[in-house]
Amino acid sequence: MQTYKLRSQKPPVLRTIDATITPDLLGLPEKFTEFRQGQLYALDRSIVSDKRFIGHAMPTGSGKSLYYIAQALMEGKRVAVLTSTKGLQDQLLADFASIGLVSVKGKNNFDCVEHDGKNCEEGSHLKCPAAWEKPDPMNPHPCRCPYRLQFESAVSSSLIVTNYAYWTSIYRYGQGLGTFDMLVLDEAHDAPDEITSALAITLSTREVLGMLRTAWPKQPLYLKGWQEFAAHNLPTATAHYSKLQASVQPYMTHSSDVVRSLMAYRNLVSKLTNLSTIRGEWVVETLMKNGEPDGYKIECVWPYTYSEEILFLQIPRVILVSGTLVPRTFQLLGVQSGFYAYHQYPSSFPGERSPVYHLPTVKLNHKSTSEDYWLLIQRIDEIIGKRLDRKGIIHTTSYDRAQRILERSQYARYMVTHTNRSGEAMQAAETFRRLPPPAVLISPSVTTGYDFPFDTCEYQIIAKAPYPDLRAKVQYRRMERDRLYPAYQMAQVLVQAAGRGMRAPTDRCETFILDGAVHDVVERTPRLFPEWFLSLYQEIADVPPPPPLVTDQDEEFSR
Repeated sequence: MQTYKLRSQKPPVLRTIDATITPDLLGLPEKFTEFRQGQLYALDRSIVSDKRFIGHAMPTGSGKSLYYIAQALMEGKRVAVLTSTKGLQDQLLADFASIGLVSVKGKNNFDCVEHDGKNCEEGSHLKCPAAWEKPDPMNPHPCRCPYRLQFESAVSSSLIVTNYAYWTSIYRYGQGLGTFDMLVLDEAHDAPDEITSALAITLSTREVLGMLRTAWPKQPLYLKGWQEFAAHNLPTATAHYSKLQASVQPYMTHSSDVVRSLMAYRNLVSKLTNLSTIRGEWVVETLMKNGEPDGYKIECVWPYTYSEEILFLQIPRVILVSGTLVPRTFQLLGVQSGFYAYHQYPSSFPGERSPVYHLPTVKLNHKSTSEDYWLLIQRIDEIIGKRLDRKGIIHTTSYDRAQRILERSQYARYMVTHTNRSGEAMQAAETFRRLPPPAVLISPSVTTGYDFPFDTCEYQIIAKAPYPDLRAKVQYRRMERDRLYPAYQMAQVLVQAAGRGMRAPTDRCETFILDGAVHDVVERTPRLFPEWFLSLYQEIADVPPPPPLVTDQDEEFSR
């Protein structure tokens, strides 16, 4: 058995934080009775640092949120926390609402009080009068708009949480949430992709041929033609939207068609406005529907071009926290070496309870043969066959590969899978959680955003190294410019996947990586992986016997 050797590090020393400090002394919720060692070190390092950007690679179980909320309270500054999902946003609110944390989400999360069956986004296009009311205790007719109430609460709060999508949108298209002293990027590894997603411009056949009643640019795969196209057609889209808006009267009932048209033209105006002013390197990709071209997607190649403008916003202190944060993440965000401090922390889980085994089997790619897949599936069955008393997950990176395994595995009768239809992955995950062992969830899409603690998952198999799909034009262009980019993306997803089944110190989950290509990346570019992950990584030649099952006592102790 070969274990990756970490470079030696001296134990960190607290310089400004008293090691005996407790959460209650800072006014944190009663449920938090003590700080973990990593949280204290993160607090200490952040407070003493003179860098604008401070990154913490804190693995699952480190208690990232308690650390940065504690820092917000200690420094007494106005702080915004960004999360990748609304689910994480809700979780933070549940933990810290009692000390003043305020959540803010987009208008489409609230029901309009003036227009039945419409959300606040639709209501604002219909000139809902409640949307412009401000909360005022002296007003005999207080604000009724649920979106406006939470927005005004957030603007007046010193501690807010929102998601990346809302943050980038409210500062690009709205009035913003005011100024902040500190910005926290939770799950910071997602930040580059969040910027890319916010910037992406998609124009469909319906929008161009139908709404604008014009033709595509003569050379649609070249950016210059699109900028000219946008500048030429923006007045037309604006005029259509203004005409529709003028026909809307407050307090009147309007058909769904009117609402859809208003929103469609408003979105089109925004797209053309953005397209006419883009800068940096972009790519244009043809969108297909039923085998036919149905529009174009225009994407920014490097998110750092817009990081300051739509994410950092000149905020004096930016904290980045993630279990997969590495220096290359800073580079993608445009933060150069010397302008940030980066700190790593060991896993808070016992290594013997969360091993990451690399069991090289085959190197899978588009040239892989049927024989390669037979070898892969034989190895998968060998792992499952020794663990029929427990539940596991197979991460496949593609639906086609999941189907191949399902068709050939001798344990297919125990497997739960799904298609790429909306919501099916979540349903399959819930079904899997309820099943008794033996049960296996086989999926390409549960590497992030899903938790399978304790006996819901006690082993994982990563069948294929999760490289990005280079058929996507933006990914291919990034690879052309930066040969390490695909390996970086692969490492990020691999580390995230390894954490799905290990959620507490008393939990237990083995992870098996079968794709032989992972070895080369770990050996040549270990800096693409956080050190806590490398400390768990082991190369082995045979499938080891399973460890003892997670017991009810383990789970009860964790609670």
